[in-house]
Amino acid sequence: MGLTGGNKMFDFSVLDDLDAIFNDSFVQAKSGYVAPSFPPSDMIQKKDGTIEITLALAGYSKEDIKVSTEENRVVISTVQDYKSPTREDGTKVIVGNIKHSAFTSKFFIPETKFNFADISAKFDNGLLSLTIPPKEKKEYKAISIN
Repeated sequence: MGLTGGNKMFDFSVLDDLDAIFNDSFVQAKSGYVAPSFPPSDMIQKKDGTIEITLALAGYSKEDIKVSTEENRVVISTVQDYKSPTREDGTKVIVGNIKHSAFTSKFFIPETKFNFADISAKFDNGLLSLTIPPKEKKEYKAISIN
């Protein structure tokens, strides 16, 4: 089962209830549910159940960004004392379309299905990538009665 946002298809088959998707990381629009506009982000689910979240953070350094978890959410934000970079060498920005503001993005990820203790993060060339592995599935079996 998927969820359409614009021309994209989001697969949240790991979730028990599709209504759980409406949360801090999505806003409702006439066309459906769409991801927040800043910072630009993708959230995908791989075939093995792993969730990957990628945020485009051009102009930020890894020291500017904080990743944390709270109940059923992964929170990505700028550090508390973040200030956008300034040019102290006397240069002027003629056209400034790269956004450098403080932000907080929250993504609903059910703790019952994903292993928050094993989340990994990588920052490379302005892209922050998070990998959230699923919890191991428990194997159940039928017991024979003698």
